[in-house]
Amino acid sequence: MISENKRASAVRSLSTNLATWIANCETMSSPFKKEADARRPRIENKFKVQTETSIKKYNNTKETLRWLDDSPSGWYPTLLSDKSWEDYLKNPFKKKNLTDFSENYLSSPARDDPNTMLTPPYPITYNHITRDNGAPKTGVKMADARNINCYQVVPGIVYLLLEKVTNKNLKEVMTDSKARRTVDFIARYGYATRKLPFVTMHAACSEYGIKPQPYMNQCKGDEEAIPVAILLVTMYNACLAFQHERHTNLLILALERFDLGTQISTSSFVRTFSE
Repeated sequence: MISENKRASAVRSLSTNLATWIANCETMSSPFKKEADARRPRIENKFKVQTETSIKKYNNTKETLRWLDDSPSGWYPTLLSDKSWEDYLKNPFKKKNLTDFSENYLSSPARDDPNTMLTPPYPITYNHITRDNGAPKTGVKMADARNINCYQVVPGIVYLLLEKVTNKNLKEVMTDSKARRTVDFIARYGYATRKLPFVTMHAACSEYGIKPQPYMNQCKGDEEAIPVAILLVTMYNACLAFQHERHTNLLILALERFDLGTQISTSSFVRTFSE
């Protein structure tokens, strides 16, 4: 599978590779069927709602509570630190890995029928992200459909971005600890985890070998992949929430046609999306 990805990536543009990956994730369920809106998953993952945290405040909290690393109890779902997540990050492009992680670890029982398991990507409705979750209790929030969709799709997005940005092959990227830590940071601190939609960089980035910046879009070099990945996940979920046309996610169609009739360099793609 890796060799197939390498051959495909060598001749196809970044936007085309991203479209193919997102389309593969979409095959795990049928989020655009009309009846999908009515099937609401009972998601049990939870995390602490994050606020804007300065590096000084973050380090003081760590010292006060005697944290040894960035994994205080409840700050992010335990799913994002267990073996299933680690195994998925080794190669999310392998069909078996994508299927196993989606069906065995991301799926949830339907609220109207506990015997029916629903697999992401999930459609997103007002009820999915409000009434189904309720108000945060003592600062702890239930993960919603947006988060679960992110956990499924973001590893492949990050790896494909880093493959082009670093000029490494996909196998090298997937075995690189910094690339995996970048995925960890985005899933745990970068997307849909804030009390408000802050665009600032969470101070925990220092635990992941990521240079702290005041704002996400100020990332430089390889780390420009971070704001691009977050934007793509945001656009992906936005289509699952607001799209009226019921055929396929419009982000996939947009990426497939992004460089038709012209040649867009990787640096131009990444710089445009990161800003």
